[in-house]
Amino acid sequence: MTLDWSVTGATTIGISGVSATSGNSVVVTPAETTSYTLTATNAGGSVHQALTITVQLGTALASATVDPSKPGTPIPPSFLGFSHEWTSPPVLMGPPGNTNPIYRQLVKNLTAYGGGPLLIRIGGNSTDKTVAPTTGVVAPMAQLYTDLGAKFTLGVNLGADDVTLATQQAQDYLANMPAGSLEAIEIGNEPDLYHDNGDRPTTYTFADYFSDFATWRAAILPLLPQGVKLMGPSWASSSSLSNLPAFLSQEEQYLSIVSQHYYAGTQCNGNTNPPDYLLQDSAAAKGATAVASSVTLTHQAGLPFRMGEMNSISCGGETGVSDIFASALWSTDVMFEFANVGVDGVNFHNGNGGGYALFQFNTAIEGNTTTYSIESIRPEYYGLLFFQMATANTPKLLPVTLTTSANLKVWATIDTQGIVRIVLINKDEVAQGVVSITLPGYGSGTVTRLNAANYQATTGITIGGQTFDGSTDGTPQGAAYTETAVASGGVYSVAIGPTSAALLTVNPQ
Repeated sequence: MTLDWSVTGATTIGISGVSATSGNSVVVTPAETTSYTLTATNAGGSVHQALTITVQLGTALASATVDPSKPGTPIPPSFLGFSHEWTSPPVLMGPPGNTNPIYRQLVKNLTAYGGGPLLIRIGGNSTDKTVAPTTGVVAPMAQLYTDLGAKFTLGVNLGADDVTLATQQAQDYLANMPAGSLEAIEIGNEPDLYHDNGDRPTTYTFADYFSDFATWRAAILPLLPQGVKLMGPSWASSSSLSNLPAFLSQEEQYLSIVSQHYYAGTQCNGNTNPPDYLLQDSAAAKGATAVASSVTLTHQAGLPFRMGEMNSISCGGETGVSDIFASALWSTDVMFEFANVGVDGVNFHNGNGGGYALFQFNTAIEGNTTTYSIESIRPEYYGLLFFQMATANTPKLLPVTLTTSANLKVWATIDTQGIVRIVLINKDEVAQGVVSITLPGYGSGTVTRLNAANYQATTGITIGGQTFDGSTDGTPQGAAYTETAVASGGVYSVAIGPTSAALLTVNPQ
């Protein structure tokens, strides 16, 4: 429901049950019959206007029980990261003296909830096409570390079968990156595809890769500062993980990060997907299922496991699938799925535009100066921001028991202050209603919503009432607000519409 009003002469206005007001309207989703009171105040006093919205309850959408006494898997502050091709940093980050302030603001938005530093992987298919480095190649990354503290993994060429080139690249990166900015050197990109993509002969095997990795490691590892090692194997296919035990047996002592790639679907070779593909639960869950045993193996070796490159649809993303609101719901859900099996972080692969881009900038070049402006902030970015809100302040996952026939997911976390955050992701295209959440012993809560007109929307998306539509600097537009949620007998009732998400935040009593 949209509550709108007309007020003249007030210095402040407020509505009961809503944390803030901006302009002349707010959108609320009451779970039961609710009275809202508008209060307008100035120096002469206050006036009030009440409105009751009558809610006739139908069949409950779902019920869930959250157990705050059993905190489980932690979600690291650096869980969320980016992955960019080598061609992206000059445009996305900008060189020293002419940096892109919008990209920096979009990063700040994501790290504003106690997360970070953002770990950025520079790699992708371009890694195995790179040549001898020229002046200024890593300058944008070095400047971003200075400005925001973002850390990096940098890829060296393995596909060209030239260890001298890879060593030169590593030497240049190390000479020009500030101390503390480098997490790892990544040797090659998706070597399990070399036999198909032309980087190596069609006879190239995993045994050949193991031999090459050892050769590259022997040349590069002695160059690295103390505490910095290598990232790999960075395979494309989850089926390649059957070779991970052999790889770890050979290389675990030389690694900083074990990396694997994941895309929910593909448009390679002319493949297409339906618009609601990302609403299917398998699109979010199958990756976590595929890597779960490898995560356990990696942790037993004392190493972190990251999805070093991932996104919705491989081969650049698919227009009408990757760039719609469904991608926001998917991105939040898939990160929780990976966190739930112990994955230590994810790196969303994106550049300046394209089907699965998080954002797109326009650049105007005049002389040596580049001016940056926003073309669009894509729906998937909202999903990343929503996840960061839901995983604020170094939380741990909580057990959730869910009963529903809808395409709905519920995740819960508890942070270091005992605050519980419960995420409802309704990927159902039709089902809507009230979700009853049992969480005894907690006080009143607030509900923050992630909404759009429908799952195919590309604009008009709101997160806590704010939007990036019309933003010129990467800050959200409008006043953020939440709705009040009060427990009755330890049960919170949250109404949710089709293809939308809600975050219930509750404080301990």
